[in-house]
Amino acid sequence: MHLSLGVSVKEKYNNSKIYRIKKHEKNTKITINQVLCVLICIESLICGFFIYKLATRKQRHIETLENIEMSLDMSTNYVRELLTTAVNNNKNLNSDEKLFIVNNIPVFVEYKDYIDVNYLKDKLSTLKIVYKKKGNGSNGNIRTKGEYNHFTNIITFYNAKSIEKVEPATFTHELFHVMQKTHYRDRNEYLIETVNTIFNENNTERQEKTLYSNYFIFTKMLIEVIGNEPFNKFQGYTTHEPIVDALVEICGTKKDACELLDNLNEYKRLYDKMSNDFVHSKRYIDKLGRLKKDIIKRISIYYEKKYGFSMENDLIMLYYYDYNRFIEKISERYFIESDDIVIREADELNYFNRFKDSKLIVYARGPIKQIQINIYPNGTSSKKDNIIEDYNIIVEINNENRYLNNVKKLVLDK
Repeated sequence: MHLSLGVSVKEKYNNSKIYRIKKHEKNTKITINQVLCVLICIESLICGFFIYKLATRKQRHIETLENIEMSLDMSTNYVRELLTTAVNNNKNLNSDEKLFIVNNIPVFVEYKDYIDVNYLKDKLSTLKIVYKKKGNGSNGNIRTKGEYNHFTNIITFYNAKSIEKVEPATFTHELFHVMQKTHYRDRNEYLIETVNTIFNENNTERQEKTLYSNYFIFTKMLIEVIGNEPFNKFQGYTTHEPIVDALVEICGTKKDACELLDNLNEYKRLYDKMSNDFVHSKRYIDKLGRLKKDIIKRISIYYEKKYGFSMENDLIMLYYYDYNRFIEKISERYFIESDDIVIREADELNYFNRFKDSKLIVYARGPIKQIQINIYPNGTSSKKDNIIEDYNIIVEINNENRYLNNVKKLVLDK
């Protein structure tokens, strides 16, 4: 009886244990299934979100292009009055700020065919300006003098307590960002800043002293290749499509053109980081050197395909990407020792102001050799070099004299 009872209890115990194990396995399966269901739902939501975002972005893109087309039908007087009223009725701005902005409205009016005028009117009517005595930019860059946030529609100036302490070039730079209706920034960060910097300098005659001035030469080289029309469009609406399309029309694929823009973005990112962190390590310098070489090589392919000769035969392109070679060619023309030439300043080409001539004027200083040749009655001769010290040299380079070795363009600029 005792033995029989013991076996029965053991069997019940084993059966109970098996039941618990099976129940646990079943619950585990239910839990795994539930997790999988949740993950699938999350994935579906994420996919749905991105599809919605892309669809929304595409719709905004179409609407913006339609709005810009509507701006073509607006008269200059109407646009001037519309934007001036928007600024004057803005309660966020003081009288000095309003006056400065209104004085720059003629630039907006001149470029009305490339901007969404109603979008700009809305922005100017609610624009706010903030001054901070101390602090860095939102990206932590200690060199940032000002920045515009198109989401909040706020311009922030750093190390300034009022408009009187803001450099005019800095103010107009941020103001012209307001006219840039942003499509998306992922591939356009470099272009947004450099195109706006060139636009600012061309339309205000104010030279900016910013990081962007150190690498906007690539943008100027691209303008020389594909013309300024794609960049006019970009300044009003920051989609890279017109620039990519113009490059593809010359040669290559969209992938090639986008890789060039990606490299420009990376160059800007590394250069800004190196300048902000004061890190001039060999790793940074080498990487920037490789990127610069690759960018110039890619641009040279487009240039040669379009014009039929190397951009080494173009003085303006040399000025942008090879300073030493440019000096060498100038010295050959003016019989000056290249080691003696120092460029003091230059009036660079104008790409965004149709009222100004587009030519490169270089102001240099250096000794010029006067060559004196004496011929004697016996047929012998002697040559003597006379040096004139501190001679000012003004070199004007335009479309008539920019090309070396008698090369001619195969295709005219559009």
